[in-house]
Amino acid sequence: MNSNRTKVYVLVILGVFLLFRGQALFNQYVLLPISDRETGVQELKQELVVQNRMQEKISELTKENSRWVKKSLPKRPGMAATLYQNWLAKSVDSAGFENSQVTPAGILDKNGDTVKLSYGVIGTTTFEGLRKLLLTLECTPLLHRVTEMQIKKQGNEHDEELNISMNVEALILDSASDRVKLVSAPEQKKAKAEIEKILAEDATSVSPFIVKRSKPKGGGNKKKKEEPTVKTPEPRPVDHSDKVVQIGTVLSNTKSEVWIVDERIKTQSVLVKGQEFDFYGVKGTVVSIESDGVILEIDGSSYHWPISESLKQRQSLPADR
Repeated sequence: MNSNRTKVYVLVILGVFLLFRGQALFNQYVLLPISDRETGVQELKQELVVQNRMQEKISELTKENSRWVKKSLPKRPGMAATLYQNWLAKSVDSAGFENSQVTPAGILDKNGDTVKLSYGVIGTTTFEGLRKLLLTLECTPLLHRVTEMQIKKQGNEHDEELNISMNVEALILDSASDRVKLVSAPEQKKAKAEIEKILAEDATSVSPFIVKRSKPKGGGNKKKKEEPTVKTPEPRPVDHSDKVVQIGTVLSNTKSEVWIVDERIKTQSVLVKGQEFDFYGVKGTVVSIESDGVILEIDGSSYHWPISESLKQRQSLPADR
Protein backbone atom coordinates (compact mmCIF):
# COMPACT_ATOMS: atom_id res chain seq x y z
CA MET A 1 0.00 0.00 0.00
CA ASN A 2 2.77 2.34 0.94
CA SER A 3 4.58 1.34 -2.21
CA ASN A 4 1.62 2.35 -4.38
CA ARG A 5 1.27 5.67 -2.56
CA THR A 6 4.98 6.34 -3.05
CA LYS A 7 4.64 5.63 -6.77
CA VAL A 8 1.73 8.07 -7.01
CA TYR A 9 3.70 10.80 -5.26
CA VAL A 10 6.64 10.17 -7.53
CA LEU A 11 4.45 10.31 -10.63
CA VAL A 12 2.77 13.53 -9.42
CA ILE A 13 6.11 15.16 -8.71
CA LEU A 14 7.46 13.97 -12.05
CA GLY A 15 4.36 15.32 -13.85
CA VAL A 16 4.67 18.72 -12.22
CA PHE A 17 8.37 18.83 -13.10
CA LEU A 18 7.69 17.87 -16.70
CA LEU A 19 4.91 20.46 -16.89
CA PHE A 20 7.15 23.32 -15.72
CA ARG A 21 9.99 22.05 -17.84
CA GLY A 22 7.76 21.85 -20.88
CA GLN A 23 6.49 25.38 -20.27
CA ALA A 24 10.08 26.65 -19.99
CA LEU A 25 11.03 24.88 -23.20
CA PHE A 26 7.93 26.31 -24.94
CA ASN A 27 8.83 29.83 -23.84
CA GLN A 28 12.47 29.37 -24.84
CA TYR A 29 11.98 27.81 -28.27
CA VAL A 30 8.59 29.21 -29.34
CA LEU A 31 7.47 32.39 -27.58
CA LEU A 32 10.91 33.99 -27.09
CA PRO A 33 11.96 33.62 -30.78
CA ILE A 34 8.62 35.13 -31.85
CA SER A 35 9.12 38.10 -29.50
CA ASP A 36 12.71 38.51 -30.70
CA ARG A 37 11.56 38.46 -34.30
CA GLU A 38 8.92 41.13 -33.60
CA THR A 39 11.53 43.30 -31.87
CA GLY A 40 13.87 42.77 -34.81
CA VAL A 41 11.11 43.75 -37.26
CA GLN A 42 10.45 46.99 -35.33
CA GLU A 43 14.16 47.81 -35.25
CA LEU A 44 14.41 47.15 -38.98
CA LYS A 45 11.43 49.44 -39.61
CA GLN A 46 13.07 52.20 -37.57
CA GLU A 47 16.35 51.73 -39.42
CA LEU A 48 14.46 51.87 -42.72
CA VAL A 49 12.81 55.18 -41.73
CA VAL A 50 16.22 56.62 -40.74
CA GLN A 51 17.76 55.39 -44.01
CA ASN A 52 14.92 56.94 -46.03
CA ARG A 53 15.40 60.27 -44.25
CA MET A 54 19.13 60.11 -44.81
CA GLN A 55 18.53 59.31 -48.46
CA GLU A 56 16.19 62.30 -48.82
CA LYS A 57 18.76 64.54 -47.11
CA ILE A 58 21.54 63.21 -49.34
CA SER A 59 19.34 63.85 -52.39
CA GLU A 60 18.68 67.45 -51.26
CA LEU A 61 22.37 68.06 -50.56
CA THR A 62 23.29 66.55 -53.93
CA LYS A 63 20.87 68.89 -55.73
CA GLU A 64 22.15 71.88 -53.74
CA ASN A 65 25.75 70.93 -54.49
CA SER A 66 24.91 70.60 -58.18
CA ARG A 67 23.46 74.13 -58.16
CA TRP A 68 26.59 75.46 -56.44
CA VAL A 69 28.87 73.65 -58.86
CA LYS A 70 26.90 75.06 -61.79
CA LYS A 71 27.28 78.61 -60.39
CA SER A 72 30.99 78.20 -59.71
CA LEU A 73 33.60 79.88 -61.87
CA PRO A 74 35.53 77.54 -64.22
CA LYS A 75 37.89 75.12 -62.54
CA ARG A 76 41.22 76.61 -63.72
CA PRO A 77 41.94 79.79 -61.69
CA GLY A 78 43.85 81.50 -64.51
CA MET A 79 41.05 81.13 -67.03
CA ALA A 80 38.40 81.89 -64.41
CA ALA A 81 40.14 85.10 -63.35
CA THR A 82 40.36 86.34 -66.96
CA LEU A 83 36.77 85.44 -67.85
CA TYR A 84 35.33 86.99 -64.69
CA GLN A 85 37.35 90.20 -64.99
CA ASN A 86 36.18 90.66 -68.59
CA TRP A 87 32.57 89.95 -67.59
CA LEU A 88 32.74 92.33 -64.61
CA ALA A 89 34.30 95.12 -66.69
CA LYS A 90 31.59 94.68 -69.34
CA SER A 91 28.86 94.76 -66.67
CA VAL A 92 30.32 97.95 -65.17
CA ASP A 93 30.36 99.64 -68.58
CA SER A 94 26.82 98.46 -69.36
CA ALA A 95 25.62 99.96 -66.08
CA GLY A 96 26.77 103.39 -67.26
CA PHE A 97 29.95 103.82 -65.20
CA GLU A 98 32.45 106.43 -66.40
CA ASN A 99 36.22 106.42 -65.81
CA SER A 100 35.82 102.90 -64.48
CA GLN A 101 38.58 100.46 -63.56
CA VAL A 102 38.33 96.77 -62.69
CA THR A 103 41.55 95.52 -61.13
CA PRO A 104 42.16 91.92 -59.98
CA ALA A 105 43.78 91.26 -56.60
CA GLY A 106 44.80 87.74 -57.56
CA ILE A 107 43.95 84.63 -55.56
CA LEU A 108 42.69 85.94 -52.26
CA ASP A 109 42.35 82.60 -50.53
CA LYS A 110 42.76 78.93 -51.38
CA ASN A 111 41.17 76.75 -48.75
CA GLY A 112 40.63 73.05 -49.38
CA ASP A 113 38.14 72.63 -52.22
CA THR A 114 37.57 76.34 -52.87
CA VAL A 115 39.52 79.20 -54.45
CA LYS A 116 38.43 82.80 -53.85
CA LEU A 117 39.21 85.60 -56.33
CA SER A 118 39.03 89.30 -55.46
CA TYR A 119 38.49 92.37 -57.67
CA GLY A 120 38.40 96.10 -57.06
CA VAL A 121 35.91 98.29 -58.95
CA ILE A 122 36.03 102.10 -59.05
CA GLY A 123 34.17 104.58 -61.22
CA THR A 124 31.62 107.35 -61.44
CA THR A 125 27.92 106.81 -62.07
CA THR A 126 24.40 107.79 -60.99
CA PHE A 127 22.17 105.98 -58.54
CA GLU A 128 20.43 104.25 -61.44
CA GLY A 129 23.78 102.96 -62.75
CA LEU A 130 24.77 101.64 -59.33
CA ARG A 131 21.38 99.97 -58.96
CA LYS A 132 21.77 98.27 -62.34
CA LEU A 133 25.24 96.95 -61.53
CA LEU A 134 24.10 95.51 -58.19
CA LEU A 135 21.12 93.84 -59.88
CA THR A 136 23.43 92.38 -62.53
CA LEU A 137 25.58 90.83 -59.80
CA GLU A 138 22.51 89.55 -57.98
CA CYS A 139 20.68 88.04 -60.97
CA THR A 140 23.66 86.47 -62.76
CA PRO A 141 23.95 82.81 -61.61
CA LEU A 142 27.53 82.91 -60.29
CA LEU A 143 29.09 82.43 -56.86
CA HIS A 144 30.07 86.06 -56.26
CA ARG A 145 29.25 88.86 -53.86
CA VAL A 146 30.05 92.49 -52.98
CA THR A 147 32.09 92.45 -49.76
CA GLU A 148 32.64 96.20 -49.35
CA MET A 149 31.36 99.37 -50.99
CA GLN A 150 31.98 103.07 -50.45
CA ILE A 151 29.94 105.82 -52.06
CA LYS A 152 30.86 109.48 -52.12
CA LYS A 153 29.02 112.40 -53.65
CA GLN A 154 30.80 114.16 -56.46
CA GLY A 155 30.49 117.92 -56.36
CA ASN A 156 27.72 119.51 -54.29
CA GLU A 157 24.82 117.76 -52.61
CA HIS A 158 22.52 118.37 -55.59
CA ASP A 159 24.85 116.62 -58.05
CA GLU A 160 23.66 113.20 -59.23
CA GLU A 161 27.15 111.84 -59.94
CA LEU A 162 28.54 109.39 -57.36
CA ASN A 163 32.07 108.10 -56.87
CA ILE A 164 31.87 104.34 -56.33
CA SER A 165 34.52 102.06 -54.85
CA MET A 166 33.71 98.41 -54.17
CA ASN A 167 35.31 95.01 -53.68
CA VAL A 168 33.86 91.94 -55.38
CA GLU A 169 34.71 88.31 -54.56
CA ALA A 170 34.08 85.27 -56.77
CA LEU A 171 34.38 81.59 -55.82
CA ILE A 172 35.80 78.56 -57.62
CA LEU A 173 34.81 75.07 -56.45
CA ASP A 174 37.21 72.18 -56.99
CA SER A 175 34.40 70.10 -58.51
CA ALA A 176 33.50 72.79 -61.07
CA SER A 177 33.59 72.05 -64.78
CA ASP A 178 36.43 73.29 -66.97
CA ARG A 179 34.19 75.30 -69.27
CA VAL A 180 35.31 78.11 -71.59
CA LYS A 181 32.26 80.35 -71.05
CA LEU A 182 31.45 82.04 -67.77
CA VAL A 183 27.67 82.18 -68.31
CA SER A 184 25.68 80.45 -71.04
CA ALA A 185 23.58 82.43 -73.51
CA PRO A 186 20.21 81.24 -72.08
CA GLU A 187 21.33 82.18 -68.55
CA GLN A 188 22.43 85.64 -69.75
CA LYS A 189 19.09 86.14 -71.47
CA LYS A 190 17.17 85.07 -68.36
CA ALA A 191 19.25 87.34 -66.09
CA LYS A 192 18.77 90.31 -68.44
CA ALA A 193 14.99 89.82 -68.48
CA GLU A 194 14.90 89.60 -64.68
CA ILE A 195 16.98 92.78 -64.31
CA GLU A 196 14.73 94.71 -66.71
CA LYS A 197 11.64 93.51 -64.84
CA ILE A 198 12.99 94.61 -61.44
CA LEU A 199 14.13 97.98 -62.79
CA ALA A 200 10.69 98.56 -64.30
CA GLU A 201 8.95 97.71 -61.02
CA ASP A 202 11.31 99.85 -58.89
CA ALA A 203 11.62 102.75 -61.34
CA THR A 204 11.92 106.14 -59.62
CA SER A 205 12.82 109.50 -61.07
CA VAL A 206 14.46 110.76 -57.88
CA SER A 207 17.87 109.56 -56.77
CA PRO A 208 18.00 108.76 -53.03
CA PHE A 209 21.46 110.33 -52.95
CA ILE A 210 20.12 113.78 -53.77
CA VAL A 211 19.21 115.57 -50.56
CA LYS A 212 16.69 118.29 -51.28
CA ARG A 213 16.88 121.28 -48.93
CA SER A 214 15.05 124.57 -49.27
CA LYS A 215 17.35 127.54 -49.56
CA PRO A 216 16.77 130.28 -46.97
CA LYS A 217 15.20 133.52 -48.21
CA GLY A 218 16.86 136.91 -47.84
CA GLY A 219 20.23 136.99 -46.13
CA GLY A 220 19.90 133.47 -44.92
CA ASN A 221 19.95 134.40 -41.23
CA LYS A 222 16.50 133.06 -40.53
CA LYS A 223 16.48 129.51 -39.29
CA LYS A 224 14.00 127.34 -41.06
CA LYS A 225 12.32 124.58 -39.17
CA GLU A 226 13.99 121.33 -40.12
CA GLU A 227 11.76 118.79 -41.74
CA PRO A 228 11.92 115.30 -40.23
CA THR A 229 13.80 112.80 -42.34
CA VAL A 230 11.87 109.84 -40.97
CA LYS A 231 8.17 109.41 -41.66
CA THR A 232 6.00 108.99 -38.55
CA PRO A 233 4.24 105.62 -38.74
CA GLU A 234 0.56 104.97 -38.21
CA PRO A 235 -0.63 104.00 -34.69
CA ARG A 236 -0.67 100.35 -35.75
CA PRO A 237 1.94 100.14 -38.53
CA VAL A 238 2.24 97.18 -40.83
CA ASP A 239 5.76 95.73 -40.86
CA HIS A 240 7.16 96.76 -44.24
CA SER A 241 10.77 96.84 -42.98
CA ASP A 242 11.69 94.45 -45.80
CA LYS A 243 11.13 97.42 -48.15
CA VAL A 244 13.53 99.71 -46.24
CA VAL A 245 16.90 99.12 -47.94
CA GLN A 246 20.31 100.56 -47.07
CA ILE A 247 22.09 101.55 -50.27
CA GLY A 248 25.34 103.06 -49.06
CA THR A 249 27.39 104.91 -46.48
CA VAL A 250 29.49 108.05 -46.72
CA LEU A 251 32.41 108.01 -44.30
CA SER A 252 33.77 111.33 -43.09
CA ASN A 253 35.98 112.55 -40.26
CA THR A 254 33.33 115.09 -39.31
CA LYS A 255 29.92 113.65 -40.17
CA SER A 256 29.37 110.19 -41.69
CA GLU A 257 26.03 109.38 -43.28
CA VAL A 258 23.98 106.31 -44.21
CA TRP A 259 21.55 106.46 -47.14
CA ILE A 260 18.27 104.58 -46.99
CA VAL A 261 15.52 104.01 -49.56
CA ASP A 262 11.91 103.07 -48.78
CA GLU A 263 11.06 101.08 -51.92
CA ARG A 264 7.39 100.88 -50.93
CA ILE A 265 6.62 104.60 -51.05
CA LYS A 266 9.65 105.70 -53.16
CA THR A 267 11.24 107.98 -50.55
CA GLN A 268 14.78 108.36 -49.26
CA SER A 269 16.35 109.17 -45.91
CA VAL A 270 19.80 110.25 -44.76
CA LEU A 271 20.75 109.31 -41.19
CA VAL A 272 23.80 110.20 -39.12
CA LYS A 273 25.42 108.70 -36.03
CA GLY A 274 23.27 109.05 -32.92
CA GLN A 275 20.08 109.78 -34.87
CA GLU A 276 16.87 107.98 -33.94
CA PHE A 277 14.64 106.36 -36.59
CA ASP A 278 11.23 104.74 -36.90
CA PHE A 279 10.51 102.62 -39.98
CA TYR A 280 7.10 100.94 -39.85
CA GLY A 281 7.28 100.45 -36.10
CA VAL A 282 10.94 99.37 -36.02
CA LYS A 283 12.41 102.05 -33.74
CA GLY A 284 16.06 102.47 -32.81
CA THR A 285 19.22 104.56 -32.94
CA VAL A 286 22.21 104.64 -35.32
CA VAL A 287 25.16 103.69 -33.09
CA SER A 288 27.96 103.78 -35.68
CA ILE A 289 28.46 104.00 -39.46
CA GLU A 290 31.03 101.71 -41.08
CA SER A 291 32.21 100.88 -44.59
CA ASP A 292 30.13 97.69 -44.81
CA GLY A 293 26.99 99.01 -43.11
CA VAL A 294 25.77 100.42 -39.81
CA ILE A 295 25.39 99.29 -36.20
CA LEU A 296 21.90 99.84 -34.80
CA GLU A 297 20.43 99.69 -31.31
CA ILE A 298 16.83 98.43 -31.26
CA ASP A 299 14.97 97.64 -28.02
CA GLY A 300 18.23 97.47 -26.09
CA SER A 301 19.89 95.00 -28.53
CA SER A 302 22.63 95.65 -31.09
CA TYR A 303 22.28 94.77 -34.79
CA HIS A 304 24.48 94.97 -37.89
CA TRP A 305 22.64 96.25 -40.98
CA PRO A 306 24.75 95.45 -44.09
CA ILE A 307 24.76 97.53 -47.26
CA SER A 308 22.22 96.57 -49.99
CA GLU A 309 20.04 94.62 -47.52
CA SER A 310 16.68 95.48 -45.97
CA LEU A 311 16.14 96.51 -42.36
CA LYS A 312 14.35 93.22 -41.79
CA GLN A 313 17.56 91.35 -42.73
CA ARG A 314 19.57 93.00 -39.95
CA GLN A 315 21.86 90.62 -38.05
CA SER A 316 21.84 90.36 -34.27
CA LEU A 317 25.16 91.02 -32.52
CA PRO A 318 26.43 89.48 -29.25
CA ALA A 319 25.39 91.25 -26.06
CA ASP A 320 28.99 92.15 -25.23
CA ARG A 321 29.41 94.05 -28.52
